[in-house]
Amino acid sequence: MTRDLTDVIDLFARKEKRERLIALSEKASRRADFLDAFLHDRRSLDPRVLAPLAPHGLSVDRIVAQVGKASDAAHCLGGVGDDDGRDATLVTLLTANALRSRDLLIYDLVTRRAYYENHEGECFVLRSP
Repeated sequence: MTRDLTDVIDLFARKEKRERLIALSEKASRRADFLDAFLHDRRSLDPRVLAPLAPHGLSVDRIVAQVGKASDAAHCLGGVGDDDGRDATLVTLLTANALRSRDLLIYDLVTRRAYYENHEGECFVLRSP
């Protein structure tokens, strides 16, 4: 498990869910289970970190402005194709993955904020409490 993934779990997951999420994330064969347990709905996320984004008129530019800078290094959980587990700039990962109603979290390594969306189309900025 990478240090970035540990940070994401420690910053954003409910305290009572962290141990299980870490255990799932440590086994490559359980990656799909980890992503489902962490991202499928908000139940694994600490409600104190969730700042909802209004879906009307939401764009990559608006998300970037809430999370960090376009050029910030970021890490993707979930995502389209090979983007799961990928590091790239914040704007690159958001452009390729955001606003598709998928279970997704893109973590800005500089600001330690994240963009989260789920399959129901709910969108949030995650900020540590």
